[in-house]
Amino acid sequence: MSLPTLLTPRLILRPFGDGDAGVLAALPLPGGTAGYLRELRRGELFGGATGMAICRRSDRQTVGCVGARFERDEAHVGLWLLPAACGNGFGVEAGRAFIDRLFTQHSPRVLLARTLRSDGAAARVLTRLGFDLDTSGDVQLGWRLRRLSWSVAQTSGGL
Repeated sequence: MSLPTLLTPRLILRPFGDGDAGVLAALPLPGGTAGYLRELRRGELFGGATGMAICRRSDRQTVGCVGARFERDEAHVGLWLLPAACGNGFGVEAGRAFIDRLFTQHSPRVLLARTLRSDGAAARVLTRLGFDLDTSGDVQLGWRLRRLSWSVAQTSGGL
């Protein structure tokens, strides 16, 4: 099921368009940009994946993307921003909107994410979104966010 367009105070999260692959080509997406976008589009047809482009509301420019692949009652999520868009809170803002819609529409029990151990900015975004460190390796860190934790944080206004 494709996600509808989401609006936040500064961002638009929308389905991918034809020009997004070129704009997002610099991102380190799994399988390369074109392959990743193709996988998400194909996955949407069968309910196995979903993704969206992240655009600034002010000028409608694409600044990143977010996606999720579903396996059983889990969703593996990723969020990437172009370097020029980093450092201004777009990751947290886009993440909150996307995660809320994932839990509402798809109801996974848990969201999983991975970051490079050296990527402190990504770790800070995931922590602000409520993810807990789950596994620690030499190169990567694994993160987990349970639906119940998200619900409690949203109800209490913690996020």
